[in-house]
Amino acid sequence: MMLDFLNGYSKAVSLDGSQKSDFLLLEETTVCEFKDLVNFDVQKRVENVARKGVRSEQDLKRDLYNTIENALSKANKQIKETKEKLQLPMALGLVIIENHIPSDISVLALMDAANRKMMNGVDNVDGVLCLDFINTFVSTDGEHIQPAQIVIRDTKRSKDLSDLVGRLMEDFSVSRNSPLLRNLDVSK
Repeated sequence: MMLDFLNGYSKAVSLDGSQKSDFLLLEETTVCEFKDLVNFDVQKRVENVARKGVRSEQDLKRDLYNTIENALSKANKQIKETKEKLQLPMALGLVIIENHIPSDISVLALMDAANRKMMNGVDNVDGVLCLDFINTFVSTDGEHIQPAQIVIRDTKRSKDLSDLVGRLMEDFSVSRNSPLLRNLDVSK
C-alpha cells in the first residue's frame, strides 16, 4: 500500500535500479529504503526457541526479531552506500517496514524490533516507520485503526525526520481519503 503510494508520490524520486536504496524523499533530504514483511514464520521461530530453551526475554526477542533486525541492518548498509554514491552525506536515513502478515506479527512487534536495532548499530538510519494495514486496533468508539509509528532516536536529525514523516503520512492519508490520528496511545 505504502510502496504504491511512494511510486506515484510527487515528493519521491524512485531510485529503482540505479542506486542502492529505493527512494529520495521530500526534496531529496531523505534516503529511504522500503521493506515489505511478507514471510515470517512465527510458529517455526517459537519452536526453535523452545528447543533451545528460553534463557531470557532478551534472547527470546532476539530470536523472534532476527528477520526484522537483519532487514534493518541491510537497509542501513543500503542507505549508507546510496548517500555516498549520490554525495548526500547529510541526507536523513529512513527505513519503512510494512507488515503484510495477518495475525502473527503486529506493528507493536515491528516497533519493538526497530527500537532494539536503533539502540545498537544502524547509524545511517535516523528513523524506522512501522506500518501495518493488515492488523488493526479498535478504538474505544469501535473504529478500526491502521497503525503507523515512527521509531526514532533522541537526536535533532531523528526529530527532523519525524516531522518530515508526519507530512508524508498526511499526504498518504489524504490520498487514501482516510483520517490521520495523531498522538494515539496504543495500550497493550
